[in-house]
Amino acid sequence: QALSLQAMPLILNLSKLLKRNKMIDTDSLSGIFVAMRRRKLRMFATVFGIFWGSFIFVILSAAGNGFQKGFQSRLKGLSSNSFFVWPMKTSIPYKGMPPNRWFSFRNDNINLLKNSVSEIEILAPRLQLQIQEGEECVEREGKSGVFNIFGDYPEYNLIDRAIVNQGRFINEMDIVESRKVAVIGDRVLSSLFIQGENPIGKKINIKGVPFDIIGVIEPFYEDQRRSESIHVPFSSLQKTFHLGDRVGFFAAKSREDIPGTESENKAISVLLKAHRVAPEDSAAIGSYNTYDNFEKMQTVLHGIRVLVWFVGMGTLLSGAIAVSNIMLMIIKERTKEIGIRRSVGATPFDIISAIAVESLFLTLSSGSAGLVAAVWTVEIVNRWLEKSESVGKFIRSPELSFETALMAIAIFAVTGLVAALLPAFRALSIKPTEALREKT
Repeated sequence: QALSLQAMPLILNLSKLLKRNKMIDTDSLSGIFVAMRRRKLRMFATVFGIFWGSFIFVILSAAGNGFQKGFQSRLKGLSSNSFFVWPMKTSIPYKGMPPNRWFSFRNDNINLLKNSVSEIEILAPRLQLQIQEGEECVEREGKSGVFNIFGDYPEYNLIDRAIVNQGRFINEMDIVESRKVAVIGDRVLSSLFIQGENPIGKKINIKGVPFDIIGVIEPFYEDQRRSESIHVPFSSLQKTFHLGDRVGFFAAKSREDIPGTESENKAISVLLKAHRVAPEDSAAIGSYNTYDNFEKMQTVLHGIRVLVWFVGMGTLLSGAIAVSNIMLMIIKERTKEIGIRRSVGATPFDIISAIAVESLFLTLSSGSAGLVAAVWTVEIVNRWLEKSESVGKFIRSPELSFETALMAIAIFAVTGLVAALLPAFRALSIKPTEALREKT
């Protein structure tokens, strides 16, 4: 709606300027309406071609923007140059060790990675408390639930960021002193507390062990797992639940000047060697890299933008050809009129400008109509997406920028001028003497 309001004064002012400078010949434009009445079907097909090209161009542009926003919103809190690695099962024997061997990362791997992989900027060991199926592991004043329990370092919230709505996240002293404190997700808050109740300083029992709540977090994007998670200091989880020196997995952020894949490969190589696993055993350590996913998504988005221009320009080109044919038809029907104008002193510029204005009128009017129709369609789709929980996760707020709309109008104008070239040369080739002998 705002786009339509912004574009309308521009079109009106342009029209007034052209009229004031006698660049619009209303008598000449009447020829178009005569042609419309005589060949309604052909004229409709021509106008609809430009309209549809404009409509498709705008819709695809808005959809591309919506996909990009949806992708960015889903990964808004996740660093674009991070990776995650976790131990799995070996697949080949190595140095006397059998295949199908399970192994775990250990606390000493933390300093090993920090000292051996200089490409890593942030390293965050992580551990998850194993919960039996159906076990309600967290309880508070008669309310209980099943939630994800993680042992974390403060650095984890710099890699997979969340909004701290109340209190604070885990800090270094919590780790050093193995404090029994907890940061809860927003859905944990709504499950265990009355609406409006302040949870900071209150206690929750994790498998019967009391922890003081120090903060409440909310994920940047819709993430049920993060909303239903409880974060406690890494050292507290190890000691309280007798997990020894085991590390569940490592989350890491690569330096800005180093691709995440490079840091990931080096970290995996170091960990394989530390746990006596064959260097070529690709099944022994699982990994996930956001750098690759961001690169792939950027490629997809670039492909969408290319598709938008390819389809839009192709449709507009076919419309331009149709406009050119219509203009040739109009000129053929007005051969005698053009001859009379040439005989009474009309210059080649007068003839060309009249044909160009007629062609511009067809392309700009039908193209602008398609633009307005597409903007309203996008607005309707936007309202539907706001109510859709599933589709709205992948495409958000598709919209057309005012700059893109101006570019589209400029393309319509260029299309109209190009469509007028052949008819204009045809009109200039008409000799006044021959034209005057033409039967009406």
